[in-house]
Amino acid sequence: MGIRGIIVPRENAQEAAMVKAIDVIPVETLPDVIEFLHGRKRIEPVQVDRRNFSVSSMIIPLISMKYMDRIRRKEPWKSQRQEA
Repeated sequence: MGIRGIIVPRENAQEAAMVKAIDVIPVETLPDVIEFLHGRKRIEPVQVDRRNFSVSSMIIPLISMKYMDRIRRKEPWKSQRQEA
């Protein structure tokens, strides 16, 4: 059947909504999640305009994620050529 939707923190909802064919439900708190799952709270899925999306807007965050563990451990910065 596949995944129909996903519940994410509101601050990540726009990015998550870039995935086609799933509903992205933005929430602020865990009680919001519980209320939504029990049908006591209606939360509209996030809508994004993919026409205004550019791949270049994602490059810096992806690079940052790749090196974040090194930054946290304060390892020296190495290029991939130096690692090989």
